[in-house]
Amino acid sequence: MSTHSSASPIRIDRLDCERIVACCSHARVPADPAGGGYRLFDLGGSLPPYHLARAGDGRLCGSIALVAPVSLADGGDAVSGEPAVALVQITLGAARTPIAGLLAAPARDPRWLPVCAALLQRLAALELYDPADCPLCGT
Repeated sequence: MSTHSSASPIRIDRLDCERIVACCSHARVPADPAGGGYRLFDLGGSLPPYHLARAGDGRLCGSIALVAPVSLADGGDAVSGEPAVALVQITLGAARTPIAGLLAAPARDPRWLPVCAALLQRLAALELYDPADCPLCGT
């Protein structure tokens, strides 16, 4: 069964919509981020590594970044491939957007519909955390 938010013409599963809206902005890093279309960027220095997935056609684009993965085993910096949780950051164009903002963006400007729909599909595929269950927020 699919439903849609009153603020958006994007159709996503009702339970996925509820998970996305309730998310504390942290998600479990997929076991194989590269296999899921994420590229790893480690710029070194004081900047945290992140996995990035893009959506769009070049004129209008957005991204999901899984920033600063934290090891679920010991709470330190995650080594590639180990279970980890990361901060989820969304961009539409060059602007950071709240996760729930993806549902409203196409209502403001319908040209964003394909980009937001693709990013919401990626979000729905992630293991998103409710604040009470989050290994980072819930501690």
